[in-house]
Amino acid sequence: MRDRQPPTATEGPLPRPDGESIGQLIRRRRRDLGLSQSTLARVLTEISGNSSITRERISEYEHEKYIPDDWLKDLGIVLHVSLDEMERAALRAQFRRRHHRTAPK
Repeated sequence: MRDRQPPTATEGPLPRPDGESIGQLIRRRRRDLGLSQSTLARVLTEISGNSSITRERISEYEHEKYIPDDWLKDLGIVLHVSLDEMERAALRAQFRRRHHRTAPK
């Protein structure tokens, strides 16, 4: 997976680094909707037609071992989160990763 690059000056400001990161957002919304990691993976597979999403991959997203660049739109649809919010949360995770900050639990 490729890492997201921060936006350029013309793309707008970086999100505040102290907000909810992508792993936290995915975990919170998945739990709010009563979905298991396996169920979320299965639904993503169904709507995308791509079988590469597994329960393990969802766990890796939640623990921010990977930032789900290519899956933000589909994740947002399933989790009922706007693409803008998903992108900002992914940028927060990237910022924390680059600055060696651990995300709050």
